[in-house]
Amino acid sequence: MSVDTFQTDLRLAENRLAAQRRLGFWIRLLTLGIAENWSRIEEAREQVAQRKSELIQYESLIMEANRLDDLLVQTIILNGVRISRQVFADIPVLAATDYGVDWEQLRDVVLTRDGYECQETDGYCRGPLQIHHVIPLLRGGRNDPDNLVTLCFYHHCMKHDHMRARYNGSLWC
Repeated sequence: MSVDTFQTDLRLAENRLAAQRRLGFWIRLLTLGIAENWSRIEEAREQVAQRKSELIQYESLIMEANRLDDLLVQTIILNGVRISRQVFADIPVLAATDYGVDWEQLRDVVLTRDGYECQETDGYCRGPLQIHHVIPLLRGGRNDPDNLVTLCFYHHCMKHDHMRARYNGSLWC
């Protein structure tokens, strides 16, 4: 939806109100004041008020979303974290039990070592940065910086069949 949609709805409601007022005039004139159209006019007024309220609420939400976006960008800049496709997050693995209690510290060490950059060199990176086990834990790999590398979500998906299958067709892979 856009502000144009709400403005169009408001214009239509205002046009209905004007039409009801014209109709009310003619009804009173033709019936010599016996018949009234006040209920329809009041209903049309309420619709106009509702559409105005919806437009104001929508514009307020857009302003709040823009403010939050600006705040996020400022926070990211202040903390040295990059945005867009370079944002880092390990969302799919945060609940994993194999990573240990010091995973966040180890992750920060690897991200810092790799300069917060995907270590693939093909130049096609998409999605948040994640930490990849060169030798998977299931094959005897360890949670050691020598066994860990920073990859974007796309390249991380390309390294693992199960991730590629799970995220195939999504916005990320």
